[in-house]
Amino acid sequence: MAEDVRKPITVPEVKHISPDYKPPGLKRPQAAKGEVPISPEPEEEGKPEIISLESFEKESGYPYVADYYQLDTPYEFIDSGTKENLEEIDIFVKDRLTDEGKEPTLKNYSKLLRGIEKKLGIDDSTMRNLAIIKVANLARNFNLVLDAFSKTVRKKVLDRLLKMAVAGYSDFDQTEFVLEKLGGIV
Repeated sequence: MAEDVRKPITVPEVKHISPDYKPPGLKRPQAAKGEVPISPEPEEEGKPEIISLESFEKESGYPYVADYYQLDTPYEFIDSGTKENLEEIDIFVKDRLTDEGKEPTLKNYSKLLRGIEKKLGIDDSTMRNLAIIKVANLARNFNLVLDAFSKTVRKKVLDRLLKMAVAGYSDFDQTEFVLEKLGGIV
């Protein structure tokens, strides 16, 4: 039988540090007069980094809307119906940002989408799938009627669609119904 070759482990003595102990602060080396510092200065605290939609989508490989809705399933494994809804929402929100002349950043995207959800009565207690379906229906209908109206009445069209969605029209995703109801705007 093999001999027991295990040796007891000795633990070094641990010195207890008082809770009031504060390590001395590390000082950043200062460049001599006329020299350029090697490392960049740290960003100011409290200023969030502005991330563009394009850079986010290049890095992640999927649209930001999937990240916004915090889906449990990785984007590549999402069912085709949900992907289609997410893509419609994504196109819709990007178009609205462009129409309003806002920079396509994650902050502006989230703010606009949050505002649309608020108008549709979607809050934190609403199931994600239901929220996606509601916003996708609005986006689908708005995009379908864009051809029928000039740019000057797009905001009125969007407001009317939001009111109809909130009112709970059962035919909300029927384009003919929407065109009929919106005919009085022009």
